[in-house]
Amino acid sequence: MLLSFISLIAYYRILKLLKTKKINNKISVKDALLQLLKIYFTDIGDRTIMAETPKKAGELAEILDQKPELFPKSVPI
Repeated sequence: MLLSFISLIAYYRILKLLKTKKINNKISVKDALLQLLKIYFTDIGDRTIMAETPKKAGELAEILDQKPELFPKSVPI
């Protein structure tokens, strides 16, 4: 029951963010989460890097004012 409550809070926080950016009629909370879940981190030796970000996930992150440097276009090796 506690997990359901926490999930409900997270859902409505994301919905509020989508409403403030006025894109809630274009993308649902579920779709936003599915796009952002496509961002992967990879451990190589002693450092962690982010894998290449899909175009839609990067665009959504920019619309939601997420830090663009967190979403590189290519992975440095």
